[in-house]
Amino acid sequence: MLLAWLIIINFEGTTQMADIASILLKDLYNGADVVPTVPSKGLGAMTGRNSVTTEQDTQDQMQPSGVSAVADYVRSIFKQQVDADTSIAASAKSIPFDPSVDDIDSLVASGYNPEDVLKASIATGSASATGRRSIRSETMDDLERLVRETQEARKPKTTRRSVSSQVLDMLATELNRGMTSKQTDIQPTVSADSSRDRFELQGEMRDLPVLDDEDTPSVDTLSNEALDKELPSAGLGSRPVAEALTDDDMGITSKPIPTYIVPKTKAEIKDTQKSLSDAGYYSEKLAKIDGLKGANYENSIKSFQYNNNLKVTGEIDEPTSILLREGESSFVTNPKPSDPLLSFISSGEGGYGAANNGTSSRLKKKGKLFSVYDSYYSDENNKPLQNMTVREILNSQTGNTGFSLQQIKDYMKGNTNKKGKYTAPSRELDNREFFAVGAYQIIPTTMMAAVNSMGLTGEETFTPQLQDKIAKDFLSSKKRPFLNNYLIGTDSVSLEQAMDDIAKEWASLPTSSGGSHYSGQRSAHTIEEAKEILKNSKSKYEAENLGLGV
Repeated sequence: MLLAWLIIINFEGTTQMADIASILLKDLYNGADVVPTVPSKGLGAMTGRNSVTTEQDTQDQMQPSGVSAVADYVRSIFKQQVDADTSIAASAKSIPFDPSVDDIDSLVASGYNPEDVLKASIATGSASATGRRSIRSETMDDLERLVRETQEARKPKTTRRSVSSQVLDMLATELNRGMTSKQTDIQPTVSADSSRDRFELQGEMRDLPVLDDEDTPSVDTLSNEALDKELPSAGLGSRPVAEALTDDDMGITSKPIPTYIVPKTKAEIKDTQKSLSDAGYYSEKLAKIDGLKGANYENSIKSFQYNNNLKVTGEIDEPTSILLREGESSFVTNPKPSDPLLSFISSGEGGYGAANNGTSSRLKKKGKLFSVYDSYYSDENNKPLQNMTVREILNSQTGNTGFSLQQIKDYMKGNTNKKGKYTAPSRELDNREFFAVGAYQIIPTTMMAAVNSMGLTGEETFTPQLQDKIAKDFLSSKKRPFLNNYLIGTDSVSLEQAMDDIAKEWASLPTSSGGSHYSGQRSAHTIEEAKEILKNSKSKYEAENLGLGV
């Protein structure tokens, strides 16, 4: 039987349902081994829902034989042919079928052809039909689904029921849900409250008459909810209920949708500053979490947007807000120095993206002084400080544009006196973009000295790694020999000498007598803090037998 189904369904896409039903009917008649438990007494015998009272009654009334169940179902299919072809009605008269006495089983047992008997029963009862009803086109889908289920059932080591049993269950369920003699077109709709496609009858189906055992028409206007209550909760004809699938069942990692906030109030800006600080773009210590907008706030947003491939606006828009609130695992963060001494220096000077425009009184009067402590974004170069090259930084520090490294060297040499002191001309002050840059606040003359000492080409990107290298190999070693000798354990250099030497390089560190080396500047650390970090660093480098600059 299964082979016949597959051939017809898979290779004869336009085959009429009547042909499929005929083959199914004959096959079941030829191989039926089920003893009828409920006799078929004419069209609609299986549709009497009104007589169902208990679950046991439901199961008793819905246990058809192989012959009766298929006959009742196929009858509705063949009725279309009978209605369309009057010759069938004429030929049916040769079958002595009396719907009040005979049933399909008895006539077939007497030797009549099952298909002829079925058509005769339809022709005999067609005069009393209350209307026309077409078979759903979706019946083919039901049969195809049943074939797939059957294939699974026939696999080795399964305990599922036979194909015939599954066919009968499906047909009986369909009959119980309202097979009538009235024909009407039905459009399938999918209901979301079921684990499979559920067809809800539309059009006139809600008002179709249902024939009970006494052939008495009654109007069934049950709603879907009422129908659900009448269907048995388990067993044959029950409505399947599926457990809702969770994200884990479907392999979806649940992740809460971040809140989209455009910070407007002081409290909201504080929250944003804290988030930017946690990501390394905003200095909580130097810029402060104060809920105020300004250069630090705007530059940190621009750098965050640039590093995370967002449109650079300097404002917290929707994409920026969502990404920022997703957490550090979702975006690119700004690193901090890992070496204890370098981290100590940076905490008072600024992050890898820090930049300021000096202390010139000329620029102060023009309102061009600023200090960005962590994430300076160059509007002239359209990138954060850490993404600029050494040559680009030197151009911006000296107020030039597009100079080669050699041109910058010549320019700076022309503004250096015989004693080696560099004096920035007014043109440079007016045109420069910034003065000191990076975690170690490198000014123009120091940057050029590092280029010459370390053999840089000027095309190196000013990354955190390059900044650390400049601090170790040049600033704290070659440029500051007392500091370096103290760290490698030279007995001739005292802690106080090392403190005074390091204070000359970084204004945020105190001298041995307290306070900054530079007038007007205030150290960011106490004498005790500076002594402690230097002593700890000396022990570290002595143990490694390395100087900080080696």
